[in-house]
Amino acid sequence: MHTRHLRSVIAAVAMISVAACGSTSATTAATVPLTQDQFIQQADAICKADTATIVAAAVALGDSPTLQQQQQWITGTVVPLYSHTVAAVGALSPPKEIASKVTAWLTQFKQAITEARSNPEAMLSGAGAMPTVYNRANELGLVDCGQAPKK
Repeated sequence: MHTRHLRSVIAAVAMISVAACGSTSATTAATVPLTQDQFIQQADAICKADTATIVAAAVALGDSPTLQQQQQWITGTVVPLYSHTVAAVGALSPPKEIASKVTAWLTQFKQAITEARSNPEAMLSGAGAMPTVYNRANELGLVDCGQAPKK
């Protein structure tokens, strides 16, 4: 894969990370909602940590990984870490004012993960749902969740 394509993939992966920030589940319904600043800080910390692991795995691939290596990176590293991001952010209790937007973002993130699992080449090419996931994260004020990983 060319460096440009790897950057696109890293960007797509970062978007997926963004989608993981917050949901209102039965577990979080009983907890006191975070303030918006607390939610952003905690969600971004989750995204930052998962993205760092994704980037480290991308760096380990070298400058010219094969298509098969790139696809394995998506399905074996990016998808599991983005799934973790969605679960961890989903466990947070966002403030009422943004809870529905967080839920919509996480739903879209989950769809992007499913898409990446079944069609890793879409993520590698920069196509698919990840750009929208990143945009939604940015709209929520999430900095680390709203950008693609950079090598």
